[in-house]
This record gives sequence, structure tokens and C-alpha cells, in this order.
Amino acid sequence: MITSFYIYAAALIVFGLLFVVFPFIRKEKAVKTSPNANALRISDYESRLDELKQEVDTSKLSDDAYNTAVIEQKQALLQELAPEQQLNQRGNRSVIALTASMFTLTFCAVFYLMTGSFNLLTQWQQAKDNLPELGKRAVLQQGEPLSNNEMQQLALGLRTKLAEQGDDEMAWLLLGRIMLMLNDFEAANMSFDKALAMNPKSVNALVSKAQVLMLEGSESSMNQAAKAVSQVLKLEPSNTDALSMLALIAYERGDWQQSLAAFELILGRMSTTNPSYAMLSARVEELKAKVAEQSNTSKQNSLGQGRSVAVNITLSDELKDKLPRNGVLFVFAKAESGPLMPLAVVKKSQWQLPLQVTLSESDAMVAGMSFAEFNRVKVIARVSNDDKVDTQAGELEGQTKGFDIEQVNQVELTIDTLL
Repeated sequence: MITSFYIYAAALIVFGLLFVVFPFIRKEKAVKTSPNANALRISDYESRLDELKQEVDTSKLSDDAYNTAVIEQKQALLQELAPEQQLNQRGNRSVIALTASMFTLTFCAVFYLMTGSFNLLTQWQQAKDNLPELGKRAVLQQGEPLSNNEMQQLALGLRTKLAEQGDDEMAWLLLGRIMLMLNDFEAANMSFDKALAMNPKSVNALVSKAQVLMLEGSESSMNQAAKAVSQVLKLEPSNTDALSMLALIAYERGDWQQSLAAFELILGRMSTTNPSYAMLSARVEELKAKVAEQSNTSKQNSLGQGRSVAVNITLSDELKDKLPRNGVLFVFAKAESGPLMPLAVVKKSQWQLPLQVTLSESDAMVAGMSFAEFNRVKVIARVSNDDKVDTQAGELEGQTKGFDIEQVNQVELTIDTLL
């Protein structure tokens, strides 16, 4: 392709030189002159001067008029002698044409070196030429590890190959891994997607894609990584890379039980002489402690929660356009008949309907005023304009009918009233 570039460049330069040189090399019409023509013109000129002198002598012509007439005769003679005086400038024209050509070539060369992409084209050609060698070093781990410049060169060579020869699963996979090492996560992710489009069950592509998504670190990326890992484990349940990533994803999410299970599987397949065995053993012990702590906390919360009810909250269609922006949601329970003090309260600043909220004895505001002391209760949900529970005009509210907290553990509530 570079050869084609130079051919086209040379053709353009030659075409440009034709415009520069052509005016200097075109042939001029030859002027034919009789050998005696100039002698006759000079004789006529001298005769005319004699006539003018005679007219001056006879006072027919003034001295000023005579001088003017002599100048005119000289000019006329020079014009008539001009064809004979033309120099043969063919040699001079050749020199000028050569000089103009050299200037044009020099200008083109300097302009291209200053503004062109000669270095980039050279690097591109080197990337194409070095692709086989760099590919072997990257895939087979032969020779010295690839430097950052060599990885960029390999990536350029792979993109060129894909552009010229079409899609290739292994080329896309290798390109993705190179871009991952260069910390270009977007390009790496795109490359792995291309490989998966050609082979959706490619374990290598799925594992590599999960690695990229985990490095990105966002919640959505972690969710996508978990899906990719799940696909790998369906295809290869004992895949160590997938198990490792599953353990790390679960750890990041705080799912100690799943993380512990994955790390134990990895540890069970690992030799005790493996350098990573001690580190993984320590991680397993750490997770066992976290699981035990989480279990104890859950038991304590279960014991302390006592009576509770799950409230499924929705908003009526008539009030959807009345919902205040940045409103605060209060969900509270009161005794059906008894004190006005709420028995349980939950406040949410960030929320979206429909929503389920659980009220329990642990949500009581005052000791001795909870679900434990009253059987029949009702639940109220209010969307407030501020973070105060006091009723104000323009707020939205809904409530349930009274029910027995011992017999009902879930109720439906619709916010349908504009205060």
C-alpha cells in the first residue's frame, strides 16, 4: 500500500512539473526575414532624414518639429528591425525550466517532511512487517516481554490485518488483550465483543471481557462481568479464572458466603506448594469470620425485630403530575384506636414508586410504643415537601385500613389523596 502511495505521489509531482516547465519548452514561431530587408529599411530611413533637412532649410518645418519627426523615424526603424534582433533564448529557457523544476521538487519534499505523515507511514509499514514476530512473542511468550511501543506496534499491525483480511476471532482476541495491557478499556471491550460476535461460546473472550469490566469498576460493569463469568462457569464449571473473578466480584459486593464458596473451590484445586496458597488460605479464614459475624448479626436483628409488616406502596395515576420534586417519603404505622404517636416510622430521601417498605418493632420512635403493645394498626404513607413529618398543603398521602399485625405481614397501600 505504501508503494501505491509513492506511485501516486510521483505521478502528481510529474503532473505538476508539466505545468511549471511547459511555458519554457514550448516552440515559438520562427520569424522569416529577407537578407536585404534591413538594408532597405535603413536606406529609407536615411532618405526620409534628408527630406526632413530640406524642409527645415526651406523653412517648411521648424526645428522642434524636425527633432520630433527624427525621433519618430528612429522608433519606427527599431520596430521594423526587432524581428532580426530577437535572441535565440532556447538555451536560456532550458536553464530556467530546469531551475523551476528543481525548486518545485525541493518545495514538495520540504513541505511533505514538515506537514506529511512520513514517520507514521514508516511505523505502519514496520508494524505490518513485524506482526508475525511480535504475535509469536505475545502469544507464545517467546523472547523478551513486549515493551509499550512494541505493544502499540502490534495493535496497529492487528488492526491493519483485520481491515485488509476481514474479521478473525483470534486476531480480535489478541488485539483486545493488547489494548487491555495498554489500559485502553474501551478498545479492549470492543475487541472482545467482536470476538464474541463470531463465537458467543468463546471462553477466552468471555474471561477477558469480564476482566475488562472488573477493571472499569462501575456497578453496571461489575454486573456485566458477573454475567460473563456465569456464562463461563456454565461452559466450564471448573474454570479457575472464572472462579477467581466470581470470588472477587462477590467480595466487592459484600456477598461473603458466595465469595467464600468460590475461594474454597480454588483453594481445593491448588497445591500446597503454590506460592499463592498461603494468601488464599488467609482470605478464606477472613471470609469465614465475616460469614460468622454476618450470621450472628442476622440472628440478633431477627430476634430484635419482633412483629413486622411489609408495605407495598404505589401512586394513583391522578396524582402522578402532583408528585413534588425532591420530596421526602414517610411511612409510619399507628394504632387503629389509641395514641397518635406512631408505632414505627421509616423515612426515605431517595426513593421511587412503586416501592416496598418494611416496618418493624425496631423502627419504633419511643420505648413502649411499638407493634409489641398494639395488635390492630394502620399504615400511612406521606410524600412531604420537606423533611418534616408535619402535614402541609400540597402533600400527598395514602393509608390502609386497620389490620391485625399478628395475622397480616404484608399490606397494599396507594397514595391517592392531595392534602
